[in-house]
Amino acid sequence: PLTLRVLNASENRFQTVIFTDQQRYTSNLGELILQSNQIEQFNLDTIVLPQSLEKISLANNRLAILDARLFAHLTRLTEIDLRNNRLKRVLPE
Repeated sequence: PLTLRVLNASENRFQTVIFTDQQRYTSNLGELILQSNQIEQFNLDTIVLPQSLEKISLANNRLAILDARLFAHLTRLTEIDLRNNRLKRVLPE
């Protein structure tokens, strides 16, 4: 819903998450919490983050590679939490 400001989907067993661009410009989502899941991929092929996003937590997952271009259009983004992942690379190099 357009009134949703915080989405907390932590401590599940998600392995992948898919967001489409349907409400990329109209969403009011400010905080997305996906920590303590089993997410291995978070990339441009499956994720379109809303422009309203200010904070995102991907802590305690299984990410090895992160494409930083996911966040390029997010002018309000002030915090990205990537603690306790398996990060080897952040793209673009």
